[in-house]
Amino acid sequence: MRVVVLGAGGVGSVVAGYLARAGYEVVMLARPGHAAKVQQDGLHLVGLEQFQVRVPAFAEAKDLSAADMLIITVKTKDMARALAGVAHMQVGGVASLQNG
Repeated sequence: MRVVVLGAGGVGSVVAGYLARAGYEVVMLARPGHAAKVQQDGLHLVGLEQFQVRVPAFAEAKDLSAADMLIITVKTKDMARALAGVAHMQVGGVASLQNG
């Protein structure tokens, strides 16, 4: 199953990290600086558990055409801009885990 996590702040990073660690094919869409850092160093999660996992991270979705699941984790105020960036994608399902 291919999962695209739209937004890689606190919520998106945790969701993407745990899904990737569980074996799902995960791609994160993040702000350019964060995407570059995750591409370079992997995703480091610290909390109840501490682990590092490799998750492809991109600042734009232009090279992504489809996903089985799109998980939206951007803040509500950023929703229109974020969805415009993935409007071209074919997705099987959408889940929203927004916090604001």
